[in-house]
Amino acid sequence: FAESNPTLDINGMDSTHKLAILAYLAFGKFVKVSDIYTEGITHISHDDIAYAESLNLTIKLLAIAKRYENIVEARVHPTLIPKVHPLASISGIHNAFYLNANPLGDVLLSGEGAGQMAAASGVVSDLLNLASRGADANLLCNLYSEAPNFRIRKIDQIKTRFYIRFMATDKPGVLGKITSVLGRYGIGLNSVTQPAHTAAWAVPVVMLTDYTLEKNLRLALKKIWELPIVKSKPVAIRMEKLW
Repeated sequence: FAESNPTLDINGMDSTHKLAILAYLAFGKFVKVSDIYTEGITHISHDDIAYAESLNLTIKLLAIAKRYENIVEARVHPTLIPKVHPLASISGIHNAFYLNANPLGDVLLSGEGAGQMAAASGVVSDLLNLASRGADANLLCNLYSEAPNFRIRKIDQIKTRFYIRFMATDKPGVLGKITSVLGRYGIGLNSVTQPAHTAAWAVPVVMLTDYTLEKNLRLALKKIWELPIVKSKPVAIRMEKLW
């Protein structure tokens, strides 16, 4: 479900704008939109969706904010999550807000997040909230310019697991060459599969990594993409541990 011009939905910027506001409400400090790593869904293929399904995972565009003392992670990107997680069932016009807090624990709020009535309801709610604050409304309106900033953890310093898909030639030794490069950058593997395929020019190889530094994965994928045995740019999708 998207706007008539879906650009902001597809490239992730709509979620980024919302995450900046949610991070402020959750943490009391402002996170600049320009500091939020944003990645859209254009590189996700039907094959990736099918392969994720076979692994009991699903791909969702998530806006993620985490606080570690005075450091904040803020990022928007396609994310693999377990099919059994409540967020996996959110679809269509529904949005969800998943919160983990101490001592509250896990909370999931879900409802319609698109369409004219949902949008109108949100606007009216904000206007009533501002009107009820009186003089305090100025503070709310100026939060973008007055709120102090957190230190933002850059995306290349994020440590997580990854789904990686390669399209490679169907020859002996291919897996060894790929895993050799991954090992050089300290990237361990949790699983390796070769799904059924119909392409004659290459075969898919799907790997799930152990926890690894994003910077190391990017360097490894750049080297692997340079190998003659790899026939298209590798696809990497982050996996998220949801408490």
